[in-house]
Amino acid sequence: MTKLSLTLENKSFDRPNDGETDLLLRTVQRETILIFSDTVLEAGLGKNAVFVVQNVEALNVEESSALSGALVKASERMKISKQKKGFNYAPLWGLTSICGRRKEMEDFAVTFPSFIRIPSCMLGDLVSTNQDSIAHFFGVYDGHGGWQVADYCQDRVHQALAEEIGMAKENWDIDYGECSLEEKWLGVFLNCFRKLDNEVGGFDSEDDSFPPVAADSVGSTAVVVLVCPTHIIVANCGDSRAVLCRGKMSPDREDEYTRIEAAGGKVIDWDGCRVSGFLAVSRSIGDRYLRPYVIADPEVMFVPRAKEDDCLIIASDGLWT
Repeated sequence: MTKLSLTLENKSFDRPNDGETDLLLRTVQRETILIFSDTVLEAGLGKNAVFVVQNVEALNVEESSALSGALVKASERMKISKQKKGFNYAPLWGLTSICGRRKEMEDFAVTFPSFIRIPSCMLGDLVSTNQDSIAHFFGVYDGHGGWQVADYCQDRVHQALAEEIGMAKENWDIDYGECSLEEKWLGVFLNCFRKLDNEVGGFDSEDDSFPPVAADSVGSTAVVVLVCPTHIIVANCGDSRAVLCRGKMSPDREDEYTRIEAAGGKVIDWDGCRVSGFLAVSRSIGDRYLRPYVIADPEVMFVPRAKEDDCLIIASDGLWT
């Protein structure tokens, strides 16, 4: 008789779904390591029993041919850090996009699970291991004035970021010295976003062989997230948001207002505060006609993951306003 039960927070729930039971048992036969978040799973099939425990750490699981009620103890010597191993699997994610009242869609969202391997030193080497960590990429690009720049961003930002990470990891300690990890990642994302801004504006080509992607008044905000085993890294340029970001970049924010005025620009209250009376965000990719007041420099947060983390929401300003 096939049995599957789930215990969560000292509460038991019967789950007689044979499909789920078969999936677990097939996984047990195929894998030596099983990871479940804050759960205790017990599966029994005939005389074979498998017991999987994962509370704070993911443990190596061994099979037993004892009776169904037998408990299989995980070897302490084979412990694997939950931070490094458990979250290397792609997180559950979903995506939705609605055009709204505009004639054409100007916003784009992309996801790249298992996007890139990141050396442990770039995440602080918190578990004292030389193993690489898997980072998962999520991005939202909110176009304005047209769809062209946001469309270019969805095809190019992750590529440029991979290029910057590849160069940074070769000389991580040399190039960035004693800077904090957040400052080091800020340098990576600064190079990435500025590269995109130059490509979009046609400034990245000395011989003009690559013309601008769109007209001067077309641009896009960008919020990009790397979900790593131990940290979440957020880079935000504009008024799109991730739930871990604090404060959106609007022209009337005190520090942004001061920066724009110091660069010779003006913040005008025209149906809301706008740069030069036109653009309601102070940072974006594109918008060449508002250089140097509107910049592509993102704000970056390097946030340690916690057991209590539930979800991460990344969305354009249409969700938050």
